[in-house]
Amino acid sequence: MKDKIVIDVRGLPNSKVGLNSRMFYKAKNKVFQKEKETFSELLIMEGHRQDPLWEKVSLEFTFNSADQIRRDVDNCQANTKPWIDALRGIVIPDDYWRHVPKISSEYNAEDVEESFTRVVIRKLK
Repeated sequence: MKDKIVIDVRGLPNSKVGLNSRMFYKAKNKVFQKEKETFSELLIMEGHRQDPLWEKVSLEFTFNSADQIRRDVDNCQANTKPWIDALRGIVIPDDYWRHVPKISSEYNAEDVEESFTRVVIRKLK
């Protein structure tokens, strides 16, 4: 069995779900749920349907931007919350610190034609 899952998501995380979003709560929740469903579908398309696959994981996010817009990496990471929630029940039993003790982020704005986010999920012992 593999000890790592790599998912490439088109674009960067949706800023409408972040803490700095100015959206009304109900509208923000709709966007949040849609992002969560989309990431769940990506996991299932990759063949990850076990319940749950691992007990403990680390997450690595690499935000690859095709433009030179200035973004804070901490805000990009905060916008991945729906994706982390989508891991529950598919990859891990829950998304609190005992199951996800390590999350890291990196921002890359060089030599990509289309923005995408690479998510690496590693099994921890």
